[in-house]
Amino acid sequence: MYLKGQDNQFCHNELFASFPVLGNAIIIIPDLEIDLLKNTLDNLDRDNVTDLVAATSVLPHNKGILIRVVASKAQKIKNYWHSVINALRKLNHQPLLPRIPK
Repeated sequence: MYLKGQDNQFCHNELFASFPVLGNAIIIIPDLEIDLLKNTLDNLDRDNVTDLVAATSVLPHNKGILIRVVASKAQKIKNYWHSVINALRKLNHQPLLPRIPK
C-alpha cells in the first residue's frame, strides 16, 4: 500500500510522512516453533536497512506470525521481504533464494 496525494489523511503524521509505503504478511508454517520463528524475524539483520520499521505479532492460538512493515520506498520493503523469506527457508532447511538483479 502506498499513501500519497491529497487523499492521504496521514500526510502530516510524523510516522507516515516519513514512511508512506506499508506492507503486511501473515506467515503460517505447521510444525515450526512459533517462538523460534518470532525471535528469528525480530532479530533479522537490519543494519543494512535504513528508512524501514518492522514489527511482528503472534497470531491467536500461536498459529502464525503477522508482520507489518513501513518504509520510505517500496524497494526497501521488497528487500526486507527477501530477508524474511530467506530466514524462513533457513529455518526449514531449504536453500536460500538467489538474488535476481532487475
